[in-house]
Amino acid sequence: ADTNDRALAKLDLAQPRTVLDVGFGQGRTAAVLVRGGHRVLGVDPSPTMVNQATARNRAACRDGRATLRHGDGITIPFPDDSADAAIAAHTIYFMPDPAATIADIARVLRPGGTLVIACRTNDDETPAWIDPHIYHLRSADEVTRMLRAARFDHIDHEPGDAETHAIHLFVASLAP
Repeated sequence: ADTNDRALAKLDLAQPRTVLDVGFGQGRTAAVLVRGGHRVLGVDPSPTMVNQATARNRAACRDGRATLRHGDGITIPFPDDSADAAIAAHTIYFMPDPAATIADIARVLRPGGTLVIACRTNDDETPAWIDPHIYHLRSADEVTRMLRAARFDHIDHEPGDAETHAIHLFVASLAP
């Protein structure tokens, strides 16, 4: 929850926005966004998480403030230029092809849109509980290269530290 809140703070959410939530899990961040007056487009590869997040955000899903869909983990099932901002917190590890997914996020973002990726990297010591067969950690340079390849032209990298539990933030914007 702290990581997602840190990532959301990097987005320009002063005005109501349409926010893409990639890998929404149980739907906590979607609920925070809806309460803040934003519209949420969400995708998650787990049918269980889609069901849980939809139940948690039932009213918002019913009245169109949230659209939560099942996806394949690679493509984003929303039209081009349909979101102002995007968040992907602790999801890049599980993407079968993260470069393709990041490129598809860029397709869904409107010009000037911003993506925040929150993740651990393999630049830091990996905690023993992280199973490398499940969590595919990338280097900060690799994440940055994927963002550049997807047409993000302004990329800020905020390295993790002990206070943030080594969670890095990558804030990337498309040209207006």
